[in-house]
Amino acid sequence: EAVETLGSTSVICSDKTGTLTENKMTVSHLWYGEAVFNASIHPDLHPPNTNDVPPESPPGGTSESPLPENSESPPKGTPEKREPPPQSSKVWDTLARIIALCSRATFKEGQEVVRVVDRQCNGDASETALLKYYELKVGSVIDCRNRHPKIFEIPFNSANKYQLSIHDQPANTYLLVMKGAPEKVLEVCTTYLNARGQELPMSTTFTDNFEKVYGNLGNRGERVLGFAQKLLDSKLHPSGYEFDPDSPGLFLHDLCFVGVVSLVDPPRAAVPAAVARCRRAGIKVIMITGDHPTTAKAIARAVGIISPGVHTVDETLTSPIPIDDEAQAIAIHGSDLAEMKDYDIDSILLQYPEIIFARTSPTQKLRIVE
Repeated sequence: EAVETLGSTSVICSDKTGTLTENKMTVSHLWYGEAVFNASIHPDLHPPNTNDVPPESPPGGTSESPLPENSESPPKGTPEKREPPPQSSKVWDTLARIIALCSRATFKEGQEVVRVVDRQCNGDASETALLKYYELKVGSVIDCRNRHPKIFEIPFNSANKYQLSIHDQPANTYLLVMKGAPEKVLEVCTTYLNARGQELPMSTTFTDNFEKVYGNLGNRGERVLGFAQKLLDSKLHPSGYEFDPDSPGLFLHDLCFVGVVSLVDPPRAAVPAAVARCRRAGIKVIMITGDHPTTAKAIARAVGIISPGVHTVDETLTSPIPIDDEAQAIAIHGSDLAEMKDYDIDSILLQYPEIIFARTSPTQKLRIVE
């Protein structure tokens, strides 16, 4: 039956992460203080006989620096900063703390002598990459979490596309930290941290720079996460306050946007050839992913789901240079999919030979397949 089913297949709907890609993520770039840093972790940078776990950061700040001079430059067209930030960069300290706290990933026990990049972890690929990055750049994640005990959390889910946790602070205050799809995080922010660590009102200039960086990182096929925080008002949320996971609107507002981190997950080596064989056999390969459309399109082009030189509908509409060819590919956002009727989806499936569905929920994925 399996062979018969495969022989009659005309369309394959494939998830991206872990299917088309290796599901082995590493931190690639960071954007904070309105500057981009190349932050990729590569095993070659950490020889086996080197203690690659730096000591706990000195009082007053942590240290962070871009990769060596021969590393890749930041994405073209984004704000660039080649010099490392100050030892006591408040904005880096803040971002690093959110990376450590807003996470459920942990190292498996008994690996103290194993290099950080080689350690096995409990957690998904994105959180594992962030866990290792913090451990390498700052120090012990456990120490940071012990200083800020978690008292409440809303785990990430593909519907909300964010994760948040609330942590005990000195003087009976609570710190809310959040990470998730950058556009979702930005929605609940009214301020941002500038390069000097000052909290400023959200501005058009900042959001324009955010969109530019987000787009450029996505065009490289990188998964982008946004990070934000908020010190909760002790009068509204006194010590012992019981937070309700079903009413996040009571506290999920007026956050401060801190920065973004992008992660790279390379395509599996065998995927382009497999996609090409499917095409020759007359099988259409459709990507369905929860990632941003820009990231999805970059990976789709890398593996051959979108052919070289083919433009998507949105690209033909937004290109500053007129494109004469009719679009042969389309990228559908989950929010647009939610407004579509079944016959709209049928029409798209028939009209376009190359299709991507991005920012989709599990329910939408099932709807597409059905």
